[in-house]
Amino acid sequence: MKKLFYIMILLGMGAQMHAQENPENALLFLRGGNTEVKFSYYSQLISGIGNSMGYKSKSPWDVWMNPASMVTFNRIFVGLNIQPPLWIDTSDFSDFNSTIEDEIDEAIQDYKTAETELVYPTLSAKVLHQGGLYGFQFVKPIRHHKGVSIVSFEIGQPFYMNINTYNDGLETLLETRKQVGDQNKIIRLRMNALLQLDMNIKATQYSAGWARRMNRNVALGLKLGRTHVKADMVDEMKMDGIMETAGTEYAFNDPYDPRIDFSAGETNLLGQKAVIDFNGDGWHSQVGALFAANKSFVFGVDFDWQSNIDLSGKMTSMQYKIPGLNEDMLFGGDEDDVQNGVADEEDLFDATKLDLAKLTLTEPVQNKTSDHLLLQFPSSLGLQASYQSPFFETTLGIRKYFNAFGYDFLDEKYMANLNFGLNLALVIGSFELDASAINAELVQEVSGEEKEATVTWIPGLSMKTGFMIAKNYQLDTRLFFAPMPGIGIKLGYFF
Repeated sequence: MKKLFYIMILLGMGAQMHAQENPENALLFLRGGNTEVKFSYYSQLISGIGNSMGYKSKSPWDVWMNPASMVTFNRIFVGLNIQPPLWIDTSDFSDFNSTIEDEIDEAIQDYKTAETELVYPTLSAKVLHQGGLYGFQFVKPIRHHKGVSIVSFEIGQPFYMNINTYNDGLETLLETRKQVGDQNKIIRLRMNALLQLDMNIKATQYSAGWARRMNRNVALGLKLGRTHVKADMVDEMKMDGIMETAGTEYAFNDPYDPRIDFSAGETNLLGQKAVIDFNGDGWHSQVGALFAANKSFVFGVDFDWQSNIDLSGKMTSMQYKIPGLNEDMLFGGDEDDVQNGVADEEDLFDATKLDLAKLTLTEPVQNKTSDHLLLQFPSSLGLQASYQSPFFETTLGIRKYFNAFGYDFLDEKYMANLNFGLNLALVIGSFELDASAINAELVQEVSGEEKEATVTWIPGLSMKTGFMIAKNYQLDTRLFFAPMPGIGIKLGYFF
């Protein structure tokens, strides 16, 4: 949580003010405000189960994630995948606010004065799933003189992520001193800031498929499709402030300030805003085969190929800073630099850089921008072995991944190098339990410097129950427990 806006500011102040070296610097007032964070995430890749079609038939071809299993459909089928909304308040499991208060106390202990007024910030964080329609399937058997082929068409949403952060107002009052001749001028900076971040990444996938039983023991399947990804973000910090010295106040964002020569390019704007609007497309395909050793044992193999997706579009960035402030710290600078003492060379509020005749004079910051965002998706090779009886089924899947799952944007790369995964499905009657685990190596690279990789296991756990209503209607309900909780409903109709 240290990346949150107000904590970064406070940690920055704690690292910069040097109470013993510069006793004139002081924090007189702080109101942390209320921050709401909503995080929504879904990935069929990670969950292992999602928009993939499945139908329980009397034949032994129902094998998870293999396109050849479409041969189980002997009638026209139309299906919808629906996800009801679900949210979890993380404060029920973790006391974030106590941690934040401890961080603030530690950050301001060296420069807190008798005049300091402190109102701790509060944080509420929710993890949720957005409800809605997440998949549509159409399957049709085509009978011809050489047998029966199955064709399919699918529209799904295999991946989405949404982050919404809102802070209703952070207020600070800083005091510093500047020596002018034989006078020691006191300068106060009062600021308030509103922070809002809304980021959304959504993938929509279109697929056409074909499957056929080549003989009584072998079935083949193929899927080919296109994936469209849209990414947009609005990150805005609205800031207002007043500089005060010798009883005179100077306001930022005042277009009529006579001290600022706007015609010469000077400005007193304060704040920042970044907007991203990217789109991109990529291809995907999957080929699979199933071999029935007898009426109970089925073995399968499939290869799933995913292309990288290069998103392109428009990115704009606007930021204005106060010359007397260390803007890297104010706007969420490099936390590692602070901890390692690199940023310890400057004061957060350095009055020697201020122009006393133009205290609200600001200057633009040239931030890096890019019109490209690269998303990487892994390809994989899967092996399945399934035992199916009238009352009990079990399927074991092993999957080897190639390439990485992650992004490359500006000077930052974050990749999950997936190594291999295991999946186990147990079915008794109408109940199904699915457990999976993916071994991954998490790698982050910033400005060409690769940080130490973390090896982890990504778990997956879900439970499903389903049944046929009369002869034509199918209803399945799946509960997701890991890696993210959720609910999925599948409605189907057989013609």
